Amino acid sequence: MVRYDKELQRVWVAGWRLHHGFTGAVLALAGGMLMVHDWKDRAHWLHDTSEA
Repeated sequence: MVRYDKELQRVWVAGWRLHHGFTGAVLALAGGMLMVHDWKDRAHWLHDTSEA
C-alpha cells in the first residue's frame, strides 16, 4: 500500500504520489502524536545517562 521509490525519492500511497510538503506534514503530525502519547514521561526526554 505504501511504497518509496528510492531512485526518484518519491512516496506513493495506494498508487497516489505524495507531495514532499504533505509527507512532511504527516510526519510532523505523527511526531506530535507520539509526543502527546509520552507526555507523562517528559521529565526523562533529555535525561543525561553519561553519569551513570
